[in-house]
Amino acid sequence: MTNYGHEQLWDAYTKDFKTAFMKDDLETAKTVLDAAFADAEDYLEIDFRLVASTHSLASSYCVMNRETEARALYEKFIELREKVMGPEDPDVAESLERVAVLQLDAFKRKKLSVAI
Repeated sequence: MTNYGHEQLWDAYTKDFKTAFMKDDLETAKTVLDAAFADAEDYLEIDFRLVASTHSLASSYCVMNRETEARALYEKFIELREKVMGPEDPDVAESLERVAVLQLDAFKRKKLSVAI
């Protein structure tokens, strides 16, 4: 596939993701991201829009208290962002912090439920 083909592919994924995301249809948005991840691996190309969409969906899951999904997407975002921008990028550090907070919150809830 040519670069032009890749551009069309990422445009389509971005459009589909934004449509689902704006409708609060996070399951469809996640399905679009999963397909984009698969294509990115097939083409050995990571588009920045894929990285940004991953972060947006992770943040939405976090706000909805869907910590497991949020943590998995933040971890994927960190992996993608490091590949695109390098490990020193400020967004990577912020996402590492969010993953740590989610893990700490989950640990505290688990500890409280065992104590009760």
